[in-house]
Amino acid sequence: MTKIIKQISYPLLFLLILVPSKGWIDLNLFQANILIVFVITLNLIYLRTPLIQYFKDLNARKFIDIDVVIFASIIFHFMVSQSINVFALSFLIIYFLSRLIWMQFRVPEEKIKIINAIMIFGFFLLFSVFLGFIEILSLKTNVFSSISVANYPNPIAKLFNHSKGFYYSYNATAYSLAFFYCSISFLLISYKYKRFLEGITLIMLFLTQAKFAYLFIASIVLVNLLNRSNGRSFLILLGIAIILYIVFSHISVGLGNSLQLDDKYYYLTIFKNENFSVYLSLFSELKHKSFDFLVSIDLLRPNLNNLIIFLNHSEPHNLFISAYFFGGIIFLIALILLILNALKKSINAIKDKGFIEMNFFILFILLVVESLLWDSYDSLIFLLMLAFTNSYPYQTKSANQIKDSHL
Repeated sequence: MTKIIKQISYPLLFLLILVPSKGWIDLNLFQANILIVFVITLNLIYLRTPLIQYFKDLNARKFIDIDVVIFASIIFHFMVSQSINVFALSFLIIYFLSRLIWMQFRVPEEKIKIINAIMIFGFFLLFSVFLGFIEILSLKTNVFSSISVANYPNPIAKLFNHSKGFYYSYNATAYSLAFFYCSISFLLISYKYKRFLEGITLIMLFLTQAKFAYLFIASIVLVNLLNRSNGRSFLILLGIAIILYIVFSHISVGLGNSLQLDDKYYYLTIFKNENFSVYLSLFSELKHKSFDFLVSIDLLRPNLNNLIIFLNHSEPHNLFISAYFFGGIIFLIALILLILNALKKSINAIKDKGFIEMNFFILFILLVVESLLWDSYDSLIFLLMLAFTNSYPYQTKSANQIKDSHL
């Protein structure tokens, strides 16, 4: 037992638990800003070895690296706009920590500690979502669960509420559960115990009732039905599912002849007959208004705070729109290149098959799709996956060499 306790990366464990659940802590306990700063500092101390190596590697490449472009573009944007924004700082800190964590992951002794930290985080998350489910059954409080709002376009949510655990948003809960599900593949336990743990995690994912949870579960079912034997067929079917997911995230359907008047989820009626109606959704509205705002500003000095005010104190729910407004056009281009490189690697890995990390590559693709509907610039899970995919070496069937696709 003592040996297991020593083989845990506690700084990473605190980071995984506290950063995604900050909103819940702020709402139900206390303002967690100082605690988060302390945990980030603790991780920088813990990751001091890969930190030194990181700068050595940059120096060896004469600082010709996409990370340098990202950092420099944000500094340039600060100078041009004559202000420093917390959105860009959040991205830089979390992305930088994510890069260092996966560098540390390459050290065998540290890999075990990181995996153990992720496992404990996952068990904590499963327990918290289960608490949310118990709370839903009791119908007395909403600390670990979320009440579905009126006219919410999810028929299942009409039956019971969302279980979110120790998170402010059930969507964020779903992202973390999916990350934990993928991490189970690293465990050195028997196959039947892995499958049992994966099954429990999928059930908890379903209890969140997040639309992303449905997409992730469908993808996992699909890849298992194909027995991981046909990567190309899986990618084609996954592509169809993704297209449908994007389309039905931007439109809402109402049954019957009554007209929905809710201005949040039913933005604009685009089709109506006596049996059903089709509306543009919240995500369509936010994008439409964001582009309306874009044409009225100085394109060299975009400001996300101003956009949020224009959107009635809502973020645009799109990573790329947010990235432009808090980092400028150069940062946006660099981020897109970084993501495209990771997507290319993910698709190649799925085609090659046979990797125990295959679920990670699937998850990354889905998180990029979700970023069309979500401001993921400060998401620890998304940036961990981005750093993992871009830095993890693997051997392709088409080339007998180890590739590290980080730009």
